[in-house]
Amino acid sequence: MMKGDLNDEGRIDYAVGQKIRQRRVALGMAQQVLGQSLGLTFQQVQKMESGKNRVGAGRLWQLAGILDVPISYFYGGLARQPAPDDPQGKTNHAAVDHFLGRREGQKMAGALYDMSPSIRTAIMRLITAIDEQGTPRP
Repeated sequence: MMKGDLNDEGRIDYAVGQKIRQRRVALGMAQQVLGQSLGLTFQQVQKMESGKNRVGAGRLWQLAGILDVPISYFYGGLARQPAPDDPQGKTNHAAVDHFLGRREGQKMAGALYDMSPSIRTAIMRLITAIDEQGTPRP
């Protein structure tokens, strides 16, 4: 299912699923472990995370407890207002959510967070220069 083909409800289901995945990965939790905590199979967790299976209110309540987040966490970013440092709203939030929903992205974000601001700035300049060269994306 392509994200661009989804109706508003489908977009919300997809976004909630991505937030579930993002938090699960951040905790280092396998789909199977989350599934066991919910009384589901890992395949059902996969469908929930992909937005193919809708998450009901009771299940969302369970997830919030298991993943140790408030229920509002799952809806964070759905009605986005441009951030103060992005007044034109040019940030690709789908790409950010995708990146942070992966172990590699979270490791990279954690490493960057631990660096000094001057090193982070230098790395950002390098990444921007590489991106401007038109490097193909996988």
